[in-house]
Amino acid sequence: MQATAAVALLRANARFWPAVLPDVRRELRRWDRRAATIPDPALRAQAVSKLRHERFNTEVAATLATLVAPGRRRVAIEAIVALQVMYDYLDGLTEQPSADPLADARRLQRAFRDAFTLAGPLPDYYHGEADDGGYLAALVEVCRRSLLALPAAVVVAPVARAVATRCGEAQARTHAVALTGVEQLRAWALAQPEARALQWQEVAAGAAASVLVAHALIALAGDPAATATHARALAAAYLTTCALTTLLDSLVDAEADAASGAHAYLAYYRDEAEAAARLGALARGAVAGAAELPGAPHHLMTVGGAVAFYLSAPAAAGPRARRLTAPLVAELRPLLVPTLAIFSIWRRARRRSCRIGRTRRGSCGDLRRHKWADFGEHVAMHTATPATVSRTVHRTIGAQLERDRIEQRAVRVRQVIHALRERADARDTVGGAPRPLRAAIEDFGRELAELERRLRHVPATGGGSRR
Repeated sequence: MQATAAVALLRANARFWPAVLPDVRRELRRWDRRAATIPDPALRAQAVSKLRHERFNTEVAATLATLVAPGRRRVAIEAIVALQVMYDYLDGLTEQPSADPLADARRLQRAFRDAFTLAGPLPDYYHGEADDGGYLAALVEVCRRSLLALPAAVVVAPVARAVATRCGEAQARTHAVALTGVEQLRAWALAQPEARALQWQEVAAGAAASVLVAHALIALAGDPAATATHARALAAAYLTTCALTTLLDSLVDAEADAASGAHAYLAYYRDEAEAAARLGALARGAVAGAAELPGAPHHLMTVGGAVAFYLSAPAAAGPRARRLTAPLVAELRPLLVPTLAIFSIWRRARRRSCRIGRTRRGSCGDLRRHKWADFGEHVAMHTATPATVSRTVHRTIGAQLERDRIEQRAVRVRQVIHALRERADARDTVGGAPRPLRAAIEDFGRELAELERRLRHVPATGGGSRR
């Protein structure tokens, strides 16, 4: 089976370069132009930043379009690109500070579900508080229209809508942990049917990353022979792969999450031994699930590629990361070897394109900056010293990009503090503000102080926006 997966990987790449990537880039340029017209400056900055710095996510997602017949492939690409752009945009919006993070995130994440609701009016996702010039609604409409043009849309859409609803809820609850605590996320995950086979954090992690499931379902909708049974089987099989990707993301971001106090799924295991064992078990389950699907070799290739996406990160080269991923690598080694080799070629070709053509502003920089983009450096990073890894990471972060990010975060934190203080003042007239509300104001105050301290130490360069 591993051999056929390697062949599927080669075939997918043979289709991807000439028949998929040009259309992906065309669609991304379309959304670049649309994002630049967003009236609200904060929303425009968020949309433009996501498109500029997370383009690689969309290109990787579009590899699933290689499963679609040539005559329907372009329509599938339109849907996949719009959905991934929407997912990244909503992820950025819902992780911003908010006085009521769960309610605000749920309202925004409804757009993700609406993308698979094939008819009906769209609500105001911002509740009258912001104006994106129809950007989010346009992403939803393109997903709808493109999906409807695929032959199995009617049978796949209900399953995709359920997946998107669960994904949006998991995203909303994950981003709300900082203010509302983890218990609401734990209780929700334990109530899902998958909790009978997975630990609660694995259910939540898989649901939060289920945009991958949605992309696979879009590709399935391009098959006239697809049935609802096929769609449900695919959704169930891919959940484990999605859980793996989120946990590995938690692994490579461990240092940054620890420094900021951010929510980290990997932290909910008892110890390293349990975490390592569960990563290995999830890898085994992902392979078993993919092997049962029609077109199994391509789905096995997707499992290997998704894991390689994270294992090639510089942070995955450290001793702790190696210990945690050793069982996983042992389970997937036959799949990882060809995947890493293909992506090494991909990386070199992209860099050559940057040197020769100097592609649109941001694209080449994204390849250098993005911590998961250099698949070919996997072997080198696993033999590098910590000092070498540190220098590599720091070279790849633009000072102005970091300054802009901190400034935008500070603006949002000030807005939340203002809203919370107004709420506290109102409660003072009826017996005093509750302790959790006062504690939240203090927490955000400390975060703002830390952001302002960091701004004093991040130099402003000539390349970014200035406020």
